[in-house]
Amino acid sequence: AGTYIYRTTFDLTGLLPTTAILTGQWTSDNEGTIRLNGVDVTSGAAGQVANTGYTSWTPFTLNGANATFVSGLNTLEFVVSN
Repeated sequence: AGTYIYRTTFDLTGLLPTTAILTGQWTSDNEGTIRLNGVDVTSGAAGQVANTGYTSWTPFTLNGANATFVSGLNTLEFVVSN
């Protein structure tokens, strides 16, 4: 039981962060949220995976419309509750 955070970093030094796009899929046995640079970038049914029991993937896309990438080091976190 508890909250678990899975974290990775990536570097956008020398790139234009406003044009960055990150796509992927994720799942969680219970609830979860995606964070970029400490800010929740998912909300509601589209962003949270509620008790899927690992039976399906939820796609996500992060871009300038729903996330703020920065020049330099960025931190992506998947926060899941068990």
